[in-house]
Amino acid sequence: MTTNSRTASSTRTYAVQVRSPMRHLSVFFTFIVSIMAFRLFGFEQYSMIEYYFYSLSKDQALLVIGVYMLTGYLLGWRLGAGRIQLSINQNGIKWHWQRRYPWSKADDFKIDWSNIRHYSFPWTRYYYCMKLSLNNGSKTRLFASMRTKSNDFLAFKEDFLSEIERWNEQAVAENHSIITKPPSFYESKTAYVLIYIIVAFIIGFTVAFVFFYKEYMPPLIAWIVVIGASYMYIGHVISTRSKVRKRNAVSEAKD
Repeated sequence: MTTNSRTASSTRTYAVQVRSPMRHLSVFFTFIVSIMAFRLFGFEQYSMIEYYFYSLSKDQALLVIGVYMLTGYLLGWRLGAGRIQLSINQNGIKWHWQRRYPWSKADDFKIDWSNIRHYSFPWTRYYYCMKLSLNNGSKTRLFASMRTKSNDFLAFKEDFLSEIERWNEQAVAENHSIITKPPSFYESKTAYVLIYIIVAFIIGFTVAFVFFYKEYMPPLIAWIVVIGASYMYIGHVISTRSKVRKRNAVSEAKD
């Protein structure tokens, strides 16, 4: 970051390592599908590879498959990584590529505050995320890595929110529309309804197994523990974010 100043007239820059989840997944699945295709059609031309594969034990075969999947995952992770420099000042945000995604021709661009309609920082498990909805109907998303120490995204987010607050104060004084932050999915009623439906399905599925498939109880218990723990975590996230939003709303009302 070139400067720590947060005056309205200054320009601050931040280095951010960005990620493309779609590129990561597409590379991973392409790699896996290509391996499966070779398994189906390549063995006919390479009998030695076929002989080697079928000579492996079950554990060895699983190990080979695991190595293939890990290779595809790491390859997708590498090809889905880029680096940008974000600049922010009283006029808006500039996005400058320092290292594009491999084989990408993405251009630099600028977004003025006056062109932003909504903003949000959706919760994701593996990335920092920012989403901007513009007045022309288009949307811009930024996914930043959580694992890089030299990542200025959180500092950028803090400065971004300060600039939004400053812009909104000016917009209110001039009777212009402000930049709003709509509720995220985890703060909506839909999230609660979805969680209740999933919980009801898990309970119904469990009851059906208990009455009709008692011999499958051990794997059923394992399934309940894994799936149940996952949705308990998601439910915790939804509940926590809803409480934070309500607390912020009360605080804003008092101000």
